[in-house]
Amino acid sequence: MSLNKSDVIVISAGANDVYKNNSKVALVKTIKFIQNNSHTNIILLQTPHRYDLVEYSCVNRAIQAFNYKLREVANSFNHVTLLEWNHNREYFTKHGMHLNKRGKGLVSKLLALEIMKIKELKKTTPIRLGWKVEQKQVATSEMAVTEARIMYHDILLDNLKDKSNLNMTKNQHVNKISGNAIKSVNSETITKDLVPESPSPTKSKRQRKAPITRSKDFLW
Repeated sequence: MSLNKSDVIVISAGANDVYKNNSKVALVKTIKFIQNNSHTNIILLQTPHRYDLVEYSCVNRAIQAFNYKLREVANSFNHVTLLEWNHNREYFTKHGMHLNKRGKGLVSKLLALEIMKIKELKKTTPIRLGWKVEQKQVATSEMAVTEARIMYHDILLDNLKDKSNLNMTKNQHVNKISGNAIKSVNSETITKDLVPESPSPTKSKRQRKAPITRSKDFLW
């Protein structure tokens, strides 16, 4: 049965693969397997820590170096993913070498989530590129649109220029009228200043006599 991009291969290297300086051999075999199966997806699991040995033992140091090299290998291939998780003591048995029920449940959940991520990425629809004829048609249509936009902007600029010229002529006309008005006002003020005003007549304070009426016996 051939595998494709919709399938996933899970590789888990145990502590026995790293024990007795076998980490180099395990790494070489893993890389060859990845190269021979580039047509499908591969998930690498980290080698778990050994709590039955001391922290500074040569085996635990070799496990740390092996996990670091696995991270570099996973970053070198697009179809490979490294599943990293926290190797706490609570996820291991009392002996300290194997995973307990909680540890196995944690790894299985993380593995299922990673597989779902890969499946979701494969479901995305690719962007279809058109043929050369379609690309030329798109290019010509884009050129026509840009030319139409340029012509539209040129027309707008011409209209703006015409409006600005009309506004300039209107402003010049208004300035002429206002200039004539200012000249007339200035001439009026100058004539008022140069020509003295006629003195107004003074009213006399003498009392006027009442008019004398003619009698009937007056002879002409």
